[in-house]
Amino acid sequence: MQQRLESPQQFQIASKSAPSDPAQDEAKPVEYDDGLLATGLPIMISAIGVALAVAVATFFTNGEALFAVVISIAYTAVFFGVPAIMARLRSRHDTRWKPLPPHARDHIVSIYTGFMKRHEAILQMVIVPVGVAFAFAGFSLIWVLVRPG
Repeated sequence: MQQRLESPQQFQIASKSAPSDPAQDEAKPVEYDDGLLATGLPIMISAIGVALAVAVATFFTNGEALFAVVISIAYTAVFFGVPAIMARLRSRHDTRWKPLPPHARDHIVSIYTGFMKRHEAILQMVIVPVGVAFAFAGFSLIWVLVRPG
């Protein structure tokens, strides 16, 4: 039994969009720098740096494990480097971006799920990297103490 193909007309997209009103474009909310990333990013980078330094110190004598740590260091550089490049491009080319609005240091900040105190939002950002650094230090201590010979 043959099946009937659906009409492609319902899947077509309009070729011309409605002209936008410049006054409406300016009324849209703009993105702004709330200062959270400027505070949290150095803490996160330092914590991951400490974790990787502990891993290097732990596995310095084992070449295969050290190679895995070097790959992790390269991944970390990409993980933090690509967003830094994107942010730099955004600040140069996006006219909606406001780098220093007057409310950049407010005590209450807006996040995706609502509003939160600034220090709580920063803690929420950095708790995982700091926890990873402590975990690496603990694993390293166990590795060194249990290692035979």
